[in-house]
Amino acid sequence: MLKPLSLTAGSLRDQSLAERCIQKRWSATRLLRRDLTTYLRFYKQQWSKLVDSNHLTDAPLQEYSDRSVWTTWVISYQAIREKHEGTANLLLLWSYLDNKDLWHGLFAAACRRSTVAMQLLRNYSLVEEVAESRSYATHPIVHQWAHHSQGKHIALKLIQLVVVAVGWTVPESSTRDYSVLQRRLLPHAQACSKWILESKASWCLRDDKGNDGDLEKGEERETVLGAIHQLGNLYKDQGKLREAEQMYERALRGREEALGPSHTSTLSTVNNLGSLYADQGKLREAEQMYERALQGYKEALGEDGVQQYMPALNTLQNIGDLYVNQGETAKAQAMYARTLSGLRLVLGQSSDRCIGLAAKLDALPTSQRGRGKQQKLSAVGESPELRHDERKKSFRLLMQKLAKKVF
Repeated sequence: MLKPLSLTAGSLRDQSLAERCIQKRWSATRLLRRDLTTYLRFYKQQWSKLVDSNHLTDAPLQEYSDRSVWTTWVISYQAIREKHEGTANLLLLWSYLDNKDLWHGLFAAACRRSTVAMQLLRNYSLVEEVAESRSYATHPIVHQWAHHSQGKHIALKLIQLVVVAVGWTVPESSTRDYSVLQRRLLPHAQACSKWILESKASWCLRDDKGNDGDLEKGEERETVLGAIHQLGNLYKDQGKLREAEQMYERALRGREEALGPSHTSTLSTVNNLGSLYADQGKLREAEQMYERALQGYKEALGEDGVQQYMPALNTLQNIGDLYVNQGETAKAQAMYARTLSGLRLVLGQSSDRCIGLAAKLDALPTSQRGRGKQQKLSAVGESPELRHDERKKSFRLLMQKLAKKVF
């Protein structure tokens, strides 16, 4: 590891001594001789600037005793940026996430050479490998420094990219070991939520100049809003209902503004807000959300279209579940029957979903109103499993478009 040098006096003698120390330590690293030449060039260029305490007055490291660390990071970062700009931007991108457990798969779609980039960052001792989890980590101070050092011109692009990367990595419940991946994503999702909630403007719809840009065009815009919606799904599955509500509300507001209140993507978020309210025991609010979603699907697709559109069928079943929880058996039976009819058209009568719902329908009491407290039923989300692979493929293509602005 290339350790930081103490820079206190700032004289030419100190500079010469520092350069000799760098050359001696360099031989123990994985870096090439030409990298040493680049490093020393930046060291000479930055010497007077970095030893001047006034240069560090706005740095987030005032409480950190060894300011020479700042010197080493600045020089290392500049050397990396000259060698490969995308690698330097990856370090900046990471500053918007948790500083621990960054694995290859999280950014594979965005940065195809992420493994090579991480090796370069390791060579300059800015990140370290965590063998047991096959991932990477960086020191909290490096993490803080990277966030402080970037310019505002790239910040918006980085925020958009991390939200999309994390949001669209959230696995479906049908994915093997999905709960393990969800727990692993949670710290990164919490970091993303911070940037989403701190921004009062519709940053997900505008470019870094505040104008309607590429993200205003169709699928790219929906990708960002869809990622925020996915973060809501993650929080809901992990039992963090307040955080889920914040993400759903943000996604709903963005989709209403960008796509309209009756767009099917908007209605998907409305449905999931309804299921969240049901989990919170807010049955009246849940019913209002479900009815709004169902009415929107009817207006967009027609009655026949509702019976063949999986998200609409999910909403119908959710309304049935809500009636069961309220003891409204007759209403629940009617909703389940409508749902089952549609599921048989879409999935086939022998599908697990149809068999399960038919059994649920048969188990309902025949009286007009069930007696006693009903068993609480889990609501159905908006994401049909049959479209999961198609959605992920679309995400990867759009992720690459967003990544071109950074890498």
